[in-house]
Amino acid sequence: MAVFKPTNNFNLLKTGSVVFITTSTPFSEQAEIFVLDELITYREVSTNFWVLPARRREREPVPSALESGLIGHVVSPALLSFEIVWGALRVLCRQPRAVVRQVGGILRHSGSKRNLVNNLLSFPKALWLADFVLTYKVEHIHAYWLSHTATIAMVAADLSGVPWSGTGYRWDIESSNHMRAKFASATFLRCADELGRDDMTRLRTIYGTDTKLVMVRTGVHLPSRDSWSHTPVDINWFVCAGTFVPRKQQELLVRAFALHLQRHPTARLELIGDGPLRQRVAQLVQELGIGSAVAFRGTLPLEQLRAILRQRPISVLPSIITDAAEQEGIPVVLIEAMANGSPIVSTPTGSIGALVLEECGLLVEPGIVESLADGLALVAAEPLRAKLWADRAYDRLGAEFDGKVCARRLADLISSTSHQSSTP
Repeated sequence: MAVFKPTNNFNLLKTGSVVFITTSTPFSEQAEIFVLDELITYREVSTNFWVLPARRREREPVPSALESGLIGHVVSPALLSFEIVWGALRVLCRQPRAVVRQVGGILRHSGSKRNLVNNLLSFPKALWLADFVLTYKVEHIHAYWLSHTATIAMVAADLSGVPWSGTGYRWDIESSNHMRAKFASATFLRCADELGRDDMTRLRTIYGTDTKLVMVRTGVHLPSRDSWSHTPVDINWFVCAGTFVPRKQQELLVRAFALHLQRHPTARLELIGDGPLRQRVAQLVQELGIGSAVAFRGTLPLEQLRAILRQRPISVLPSIITDAAEQEGIPVVLIEAMANGSPIVSTPTGSIGALVLEECGLLVEPGIVESLADGLALVAAEPLRAKLWADRAYDRLGAEFDGKVCARRLADLISSTSHQSSTP
């Protein structure tokens, strides 16, 4: 395996280059898997970009970043490195009033202590990025998430005079992190699902801005149908992939699966992922006495997850709207299941219903153990119907969720707004 070495080939940048800001990609095996996948796909559309993680969760990048060549686009100076400090001081000396103005905005409008801490910790990197943008004539900055990553983008854009944009997903839209200023200054804000679009439209009205909002889906790699169509659906194998958090409802799934086992004793369930509720779910499995039929796989690389899905288990995601009003957008794991031939059992919460249309999967009533158990039983009883769901689900993805098409749309948006901003 190749070893990561920080790049310094900045002079290879061409006019029109872009900097993408992530929270940690590609230095995280768990977080932002879909962002990593999108950037790898983006590289097939354009190679004239750089990736700047706000911080590293791990010392080395994930293997897929090395294997794909994405790592050659990553610039990742340590937060307290000489490089960051020197670049930040250069900008401070050039524009002291503008820097103070940005600090003041962060202190007043971060919205919460957690946002404030993240914004302030990221501020030196924002100043460094402004210097980087000016030095290497970057023409656009795009932030994944409207959190502290977008704060970095907004500050660097203001201090360098280049346009910026951002992609909002779910919690970050609701975070109130300096959001009025972000809506006022971004050239466009991207959402990936209907729920995000509705939330952004509401905020735009509240803030009284004319921010351009665009829908560009989170796309996935669409393999050939032949990669899975000759494998029969396994109606005894259920898979749930996702972070162990309240809205994913792995606990409810385990209870429903225990009921299902009473009628189908050969069934098995695999739970893929990690998170704060994993231990609680594992304890429930033992209490119900179904440990021999339930496996915890932990977090898996995306390619390994795709290989599992192509073996055609039933993908289950019994999401709910929590008491704190947390809900799904369009879970990428469901898009991956549809792309790889795995029939779906889920719920019509959040934007899931906009993805899993009629006859593309089974949507059951959320939060009801018996309803989910009946859904598992229906799939087990009608394998031909499950196969039909999978076929129609694959057709439903089409160009709307094709990763390469989505990357091209994002590239075209960035290019057009950059050119508009540079036109006298």
